[in-house]
Amino acid sequence: MVKAGYDPQAFAAILDRASLNEGFAGNVLTDALDMTRAVSLRIRLAAKMIRSLPPDCRSGQPQERPGFKAFQDFLIRQTVNPLVAPTPGLRAIKLDPPMSPALENVRLSPDAKLLLAQDELQIHVLSRTPLKLLFSIDAPGAQMARFTPDSADVAFYYSGLCFEDWNVATRKRASVLDFADYADCLQASLSPDGRTFACFSRNYGDTRFTLRGSNRSYGWLKLSDLRTGKMLYENTNFYLPNFGPQAPSVARRAIDEPRQASVAWSQDGRYFLAASGTAALGFDLKESKTVAPGNSLAHLYESRMAFVDSDNLAFECDWGFKEGGPRDTFKMCYSSFPSGFSLNTFTMGRTWMASVTRGSRLLTGPTADAAAALFDSATGTAGPSFKLEPVHLSGNILAEEAERGGVSTGPLGGRLETITLPATPLPSLEAGAFSADGRFLAISDRARGAVWELSTGKQVSLTGPFSQCAVRWAGQIAGTCRQSRTQAGPGPVD
Repeated sequence: MVKAGYDPQAFAAILDRASLNEGFAGNVLTDALDMTRAVSLRIRLAAKMIRSLPPDCRSGQPQERPGFKAFQDFLIRQTVNPLVAPTPGLRAIKLDPPMSPALENVRLSPDAKLLLAQDELQIHVLSRTPLKLLFSIDAPGAQMARFTPDSADVAFYYSGLCFEDWNVATRKRASVLDFADYADCLQASLSPDGRTFACFSRNYGDTRFTLRGSNRSYGWLKLSDLRTGKMLYENTNFYLPNFGPQAPSVARRAIDEPRQASVAWSQDGRYFLAASGTAALGFDLKESKTVAPGNSLAHLYESRMAFVDSDNLAFECDWGFKEGGPRDTFKMCYSSFPSGFSLNTFTMGRTWMASVTRGSRLLTGPTADAAAALFDSATGTAGPSFKLEPVHLSGNILAEEAERGGVSTGPLGGRLETITLPATPLPSLEAGAFSADGRFLAISDRARGAVWELSTGKQVSLTGPFSQCAVRWAGQIAGTCRQSRTQAGPGPVD
């Protein structure tokens, strides 16, 4: 390994880090009590072997070969083409117009001059005035992208913990980081500025001294600075995931579930808040220290919560821990953060709740006749509603997915301007069917459906989303279509 250019010290170091051993090599006592783990013994032997190397071999330093950085950058720039080549011998039919894929995410920049529209494969970055596409980012399977607080960059990450930052001015990737967490993140979250990463992992106690066979596990919370790699905060025993079958439902959780806590970031990226069961933590990223939520926030538990204007918090405070059905309402509190002084209380149904980019309102949904709606926590009243879920607000500027595809933006309550987005592949469909004679094709994703006559490729109908469909006879677009449960669309099948 030394001849190949590796630092000999790295052999033991990477083994220690990857096994979360934290430098423990065991001793006479732990050996006698059979408490030294096998990996700790391996690390001890590795360190001993390194010390036995000749001095000139032991002091070797790794060197980067010429051309490696260029090769690495080339790999990072490569993209995967999601299109499948046509089967030889078959005629391709161009659908006119193609159906726009459902958007996963629509978000405005804090200064409301930019917006992004994200589907399962791409992130489209647009200017608002004039409304036009600036560039698109290939990002298949990326988590929800957002603008940084200075509106200069777009930050996002993948479930494999690869983080990317794209500069809007240059329209190029500014940085990429493959983050390694050897304990595995069951749940992860990225701060609004793309600089701090929260990871929830499994922790089996202090395994350096645990007798073999013990499997008591705890929730492990870590906050890391992605610029420096420094651990800002960690709590290896943040919560005990399972309090037994008699515990309230909010306190029961399997250790391997993907969701381990409720998480919220303030709009300016200063505060991080997490609650799991009845354990809660606030962290001030500006001061790099924990904060103790006071007064009404002192009893915060895992539930719906979202920041409003960066220094207030709306959260569920129905201390009865009731399960709740779609017709039930829950007590909600609106308080200053982190002081916890009560500003208002109101009721809300069993709906989701999320912050906007900038402003004093929240997003929630679904409602009786819409997928999303604005909500004013200060008054406890609902505002305008929207037929599709991807919607966002920055001040008084709105951006939302258009019913017929694309994205719309403009002043809240005023005239919206709509732009069509580039056609991208449809990676997942809710339903699809051909007519018996092959003349018509009907497909739907979770946002909308469409029907084309294949002899011309022309679209003959745009519909609301459906999960089942059958074109019953040739020449007539009749169907047995069941509308999606979550979103309203342009209308029924003609």
